Amino acid sequence: MRVVFISTDIKIFDSESQVHERFLAYTKVLGDVHVIVHAPAHAGQSKQSIGSLHLYPTNTNHKISFFGKARRLVAQIEKQQHIDVITAQDPFETGIVAAYAAKKWQIPLHVQVHADIGSPYFATSLFQKIRKIVGMKVLQRADSIRVVSNSIAAFLQQREIAVEKIAVIPLVSHIQEDHTKIQKEQFCSASDRLFLMASRFTKEKHIDMAIDAFAAIWKEKAAGHLVIIGEGPLEENYKEHVAQLHMTAHVTLLPWQKNITAYMRVADIFVLTSLYEGYGRTLVEAAAMATPIITTNVGCAEDVVKNSENGMIVPVDDLQALKEVIKLGMDEEVCEQWKMGAQNKSLEIKKSQHVQTYIQTCTDNIKQVTHL
Repeated sequence: MRVVFISTDIKIFDSESQVHERFLAYTKVLGDVHVIVHAPAHAGQSKQSIGSLHLYPTNTNHKISFFGKARRLVAQIEKQQHIDVITAQDPFETGIVAAYAAKKWQIPLHVQVHADIGSPYFATSLFQKIRKIVGMKVLQRADSIRVVSNSIAAFLQQREIAVEKIAVIPLVSHIQEDHTKIQKEQFCSASDRLFLMASRFTKEKHIDMAIDAFAAIWKEKAAGHLVIIGEGPLEENYKEHVAQLHMTAHVTLLPWQKNITAYMRVADIFVLTSLYEGYGRTLVEAAAMATPIITTNVGCAEDVVKNSENGMIVPVDDLQALKEVIKLGMDEEVCEQWKMGAQNKSLEIKKSQHVQTYIQTCTDNIKQVTHL
């Protein structure tokens, strides 16, 4: 079998990365695997072949040049031997290339959806609105669609995409526990509540809402400490925001850590305030660490959090609701109840995070496209 992936994940060129290992595992099930990667020219990548895995960087800096180079690479692969399936990492830029190739060479089209394109917060700019329109056209042409959450599947069904085309396959988080000793007392007293966030510092993560919620709570009563681990373009904005609210003693920003599980184990509650998520990997990691969770209703939230059992789900972009639930989590009895529920959820999550099962499920989903 010959399968072509159109991807944007440049980590596949790192032989020690989990992405590279996963694609090598795909070859054992699928056979001949070719991966065309939207890699920028400055990354300096070159074509690689490792057994049946073949990697092709486009070495392009702009989307237009990516489209042209990726199409030419697909043509080269097809000329050597007919492609059995072409799969795109998303229905947008990589999906356009895959849909073009599928139509030109009559190849079954498989498309993956990791973004919550049904969220009203996904397409707020003109560029995103155009991407969404194009993405929906690609999905309507797809022979098979893999989504990472039930909420995305429900949205596609509402848009009259046949349910039999859609497979819900959540991501596997490759959870590696960090046993570094982190002391809660580094941030607050042992009796106080320690809240943790771990995120990219970008607009859609809506971290400023969590900062505002804590500032409002501290105006009412002195309680709780928030640690935010991350990096991104809004880092300086958040630092200034914390300072303007006079919360520097109660909100700590730390640089991104490769493994945040040590912080999750010491935290009393993990917080996520995103406007939208395709999946929400950190929710799974927090649940695996038996950490109670307060999250907006995005991505896999409803699959990971059961209200009043191991945390609470709040509406998206609702500052008042977030504030009230954080205050609820500061109650000792409530927090202990959530921690008990989190212990049970941890066992369930760890059982579901089986990498080999995930690889088999993903490859079976791709293979079945040829039988449609």
